[in-house]
Amino acid sequence: MAGHPLPVIVAVDGTALAGGRAGTLLGAFEDIALRPMAEHLAPGGTLVLYTDGVGDVAPPHGLDEAEVTRLLVDAASGSGLTPPGAIANRIHDRLAAVLPMDDRTDDVALLILQVPPVA
Repeated sequence: MAGHPLPVIVAVDGTALAGGRAGTLLGAFEDIALRPMAEHLAPGGTLVLYTDGVGDVAPPHGLDEAEVTRLLVDAASGSGLTPPGAIANRIHDRLAAVLPMDDRTDDVALLILQVPPVA
């Protein structure tokens, strides 16, 4: 994942988990470790990608990487066939409960991809 946080994968049944494998931060080191991988998203499956700003919160509000992953997995769970915008709103609300978005010092970006369900 080139140094980015691991994505959250949501199955059509709403089960969510962190997926992928960590990689070396691009641009920070001359030698990097690349670990190509493939992940199959079934129809109705959703992939949530996010920047490290999601968990970049100064103490006393700080979240460690495991807590950020748990927050995102929890927010995305049960989201099978939920529109990506609604998933983003749920994640936003959970993050704002930890620290209001206006008080953050790093960007927060989400990219939510969803495979259309089979009709």
